[in-house]
Amino acid sequence: MLRDELEVCLNDVLVALQEAADGHESAAPHLGERPEAARLRQLVERRRSDAQELAERLRAMGARPREADSEYETVLGMFAQVKASLAPDEVESLLEDRAEAEARIVEMADLALACDDLPGDVADLLEKLKADARGAAGELGPTDA
Repeated sequence: MLRDELEVCLNDVLVALQEAADGHESAAPHLGERPEAARLRQLVERRRSDAQELAERLRAMGARPREADSEYETVLGMFAQVKASLAPDEVESLLEDRAEAEARIVEMADLALACDDLPGDVADLLEKLKADARGAAGELGPTDA
C-alpha cells in the first residue's frame, strides 16, 4: 500500500521525535549530575508526549503511525557513545549529538509543513514542535537549527 507524501512526512517527524527521546534517555546517564542531564530527562518526557500527540493526529487523519527502528536506534546510540568517548570533550560531544537530534525534528517538521493538504491543527502542532526543538537544540549545543 502506497502512502501519500503527507503521511510519510508526518511519520518522519514522529520517528524523529521517538529517536530524539530514546537518544536523550541513553545519553543522560553519561552526564552524571550535570544540569544538562536533568534537561535531557525533561526532553525525554516532552518528546514522548509530542510523539504520542502526533500519532493521535495521524490516526485521526486515517494514517498509520510508524515506530522508530529499535535496532537502528541502538546502533546510533552506540555510535554516539563511542564518538563521545573518543572526543576531547565527551560531554560536549554528547550534547552536540543531542542538539543534532533536536535539529532533525525541526528539519522534518519543515518538510511536513511544506506538504499539501496539511490540516490546520496539525500545522499548529508542527510549528509548536519546531519552536520547542529549536530552543532545545540551542540550549544543548551549536547547530544550524
